[in-house]
Amino acid sequence: MDDSFTLSAIPLRPPNPSYHGKNGFDVGFVEQVDSTDKYALNLALDRDRVAQRILETKGRPIPSFEEMQKYVERIETPVTVRESIKELQDEHLEDLKILYDYHAAEYIQDMKDFYVSRDDTVYLEEGERDQQIIAGYQRLEGLHSRYQQSLVTGSSLIDEFTELRHTYLARLLELQQRLQDLEKREAAAMRVQASKFPQSVFELNDSPKEVQQRVAKFLLSGKQGQEKMLDEFGWAWRQTEALMNEYKTNVSPGMVPLPGTTC
Repeated sequence: MDDSFTLSAIPLRPPNPSYHGKNGFDVGFVEQVDSTDKYALNLALDRDRVAQRILETKGRPIPSFEEMQKYVERIETPVTVRESIKELQDEHLEDLKILYDYHAAEYIQDMKDFYVSRDDTVYLEEGERDQQIIAGYQRLEGLHSRYQQSLVTGSSLIDEFTELRHTYLARLLELQQRLQDLEKREAAAMRVQASKFPQSVFELNDSPKEVQQRVAKFLLSGKQGQEKMLDEFGWAWRQTEALMNEYKTNVSPGMVPLPGTTC
């Protein structure tokens, strides 16, 4: 490479004239605020404060590739969804705390500003008071009174709380719906599992403990008890015949009876 080559030798691409006066952003991404509209200016200021607070308090580090892969490959179960719901609830409480602390600090600062904006030493004896100062303080007190009243209907706290609550409830309802779906599928799988009757001693011993106990109870029950269990678990007599015959002809010590009983 030629040592005389410098960056200054590279021709710079001229800016697109369509962005002139728009701070580099397309008009579609910049909301033009009328500088004479006090309401619009206050609204823009509130939005800027919200954006700055979100940047300060909601920043999250970018997860590593391993963490992202683990999240994508994880198997969703009712347990993991309940954990997600708990995390969401904790996050929402923390967001509310940040929101309330911010507005409380802002209100306290406003009250301090109002307090120091008034100098009681200018109130002299009757007849010596400056009427212009008195009128100014009356306007200041009127402004303060209107500000106090606007806290109920005009504070950005209400809008921010509503947005925060809506986002939280939307995510919570989604997780609760997923939890219900998973629990239904899990219950259906358990019903299918419960409806299966082992066909041999070896199959019985490989079954979950609750299945072993259920089958052992069936084998040890009388005719009436067995018929009741057939209806309860959806078994058919043909399903039970193989194991019942094996049980009757060759009672194996490997069969698992109910606690406190023996085969």
